[in-house]
Amino acid sequence: MYLNCIRIIFLRIAWAINFMLWRVITLLKWNKQVILEDFNKIIFNRKDRIWDAVITKPLLILFAKYVKEELKLDIDIEIECSEYNKFVFDDDQIKKHCKIIEKNCEINNYWESVMKMIIKYLNFPIKKNNKKNKDTIYVDLIWNYHHLDSILDKNYFIIWPNYWIKNYLLDFSLNHSFVRNAKANLIETYTSLLSSCFDLTWFKDYINKNLEFFYEDYNYKNKSWIMIFVWNKEFRNLSIDIRYKLILWIGEKRMHEKIIVLDDNNNTMFKKLKKLDFPKNVEIIENKFSLNEFKDYAKNFELLIWIDGWWFNYIRTVTDSLEIFTLANSKVWSIFTWDYKYKKKKLWKYILNEVNILGKKFGYIEKKNFFLPSYDYELPKGIFKDFPVDKILSEI
Repeated sequence: MYLNCIRIIFLRIAWAINFMLWRVITLLKWNKQVILEDFNKIIFNRKDRIWDAVITKPLLILFAKYVKEELKLDIDIEIECSEYNKFVFDDDQIKKHCKIIEKNCEINNYWESVMKMIIKYLNFPIKKNNKKNKDTIYVDLIWNYHHLDSILDKNYFIIWPNYWIKNYLLDFSLNHSFVRNAKANLIETYTSLLSSCFDLTWFKDYINKNLEFFYEDYNYKNKSWIMIFVWNKEFRNLSIDIRYKLILWIGEKRMHEKIIVLDDNNNTMFKKLKKLDFPKNVEIIENKFSLNEFKDYAKNFELLIWIDGWWFNYIRTVTDSLEIFTLANSKVWSIFTWDYKYKKKKLWKYILNEVNILGKKFGYIEKKNFFLPSYDYELPKGIFKDFPVDKILSEI
């Protein structure tokens, strides 16, 4: 536990120093403006996780529609995906305007030491891509440490988030990263990047008019049903005691409603929960669904509850939902709301955030603590032992 605390403290210091250096280096670098008509192709790098593809897909659909239908540009748009998330892009809306290319997966390793991260920052290629007449725009949506080196020799106009001392290699970069020290939702950051780089004055307004792309159809079948989705990565999870207390409290306070407790399809928590006693209206179900079946099943419910993570995030916009953030940065990974503002309510050391969008009610819970967010590093034990189940759930 103490080693993890020390690790997180050093990461906080390293990120703070990096952030200050990023801002200084950004001031010294001039971004090149892009005129889309001068290019033949745009490539989006999305060769990573399923959930990252899920949240990005609506934005890529709208960007392609905007470029092809509103701007009337004859430009090829490719999305490089991984073997893991390719199925997410198997969608007629996106394949109408984009070509989907499967390539080797490039997932960042969150469990690297601080020293390895620093070495990656400092170990940059000396050779810069000075090719002229570039005909392809390469937009990185991942911010992978290793990946930049492999595209420098290609005839690409490179668009990237802030890469500290590697910024001189880029044609266009943000003044911050997508996730580390970011203060905005990831979709908002992507939108700002595309709008500013391509000078798309009306793209944000276009998104506002098409917000339904970010949310599923809203049709209750059983308005008295609540799903509590209990799975997540072990180091993200609340303790079994908190989990049990949460399910028990909902079951007892909503005796006339059906409470379904569902695990992921590996059923990591199913056997443990089956041994515990719950009210009669609580049913522990073994998950045998595929991802798409899981999403269709979730549409039956009035409310979905559980911890931030990709199984839950895959369904969190199909109906009302309440998300519990433990490790992740809620500013980045909460539901995209654009001009809709969250209403905040402080509940001791926790904050409940709620927003209504297109007839749906979304909320998330976060805790203010020095060690949070910790970006997938194991938290000190007991950091969520004071989780106020009754106070939070009485508000929903």
